[in-house]
Amino acid sequence: MRQLDYVEGWVHGWAHSRVTSAPVEIEGGWAIDTGMTRESRRYVLHTPTAEQVESIVESSPPPYACVKYVGGPSWESLFSTGWVRTDPAWFMLREITVAAAVAAPDGYDVRTVQASDTLLTTEIRTTAGELAARGQIGLGQVFVVPDQIVTEDSHRRRGLGSVVMNYLEQGALRAGRTRAVLGATSDGRALYTRLGWTTAAELTGYYHRPG
Repeated sequence: MRQLDYVEGWVHGWAHSRVTSAPVEIEGGWAIDTGMTRESRRYVLHTPTAEQVESIVESSPPPYACVKYVGGPSWESLFSTGWVRTDPAWFMLREITVAAAVAAPDGYDVRTVQASDTLLTTEIRTTAGELAARGQIGLGQVFVVPDQIVTEDSHRRRGLGSVVMNYLEQGALRAGRTRAVLGATSDGRALYTRLGWTTAAELTGYYHRPG
C-alpha cells in the first residue's frame, strides 16, 4: 500500500472524527484548522523534507499548532524554542473483515452514541451507568480512522478496548469500508498488534507551545 494513500486516509478520517474543517492541500501534505483549543491547526506531511518542515516552522504558525510527519525525529534541530515533541507514535494498518461480535463482560453494556455518514461513536457503561470505555471512528471515502479509544483506569484489563474496536470496525464494515489506518502510541500499539493491526511507519509530531 502506498504511503501517500494511507496518510491521506488518516488525515481525512481524523478530520471527520474530530469534526474539523476540511483538510487543505499544501506542499507535501495537508493543513487542517481544527477549531480546538489545545491544537489550533494540524500540519501533516506524507513525504517530508527538511525544507518543508522548516517552511512551516518559519511561517509563524498559530499557538498550539501541530506538525506531524512520516518518519523519525531526525529534524528536531529545525524546531525552535517553543516546539515540544509528542510521545512516540506509529501508523498502523488493517483490512477489516467480517468477525463475530466481541461481547462485553458481565456487568457492562455497549451502545452507539452517534452514527452518521462520517462518524461512529460508541461507549461501554456499567449496568449502574458509569462510563468504562469509549471510542469513535471517522469514516473517510476509502479509509476509516479509529480515534480516542479510551478505557477508564478502574476498568482496565477487562478486554473493553477489544470490545470497542470490534464494535467500531464492524460498524465501519457495514458502512462499506474495509481499510483502516490509525496513529498509535506505545500503549495503543500493543493492543492493536494483538488485534491484527500491522505497523506501517513511524509517526513524529511536534506541538507549538510558545511561552
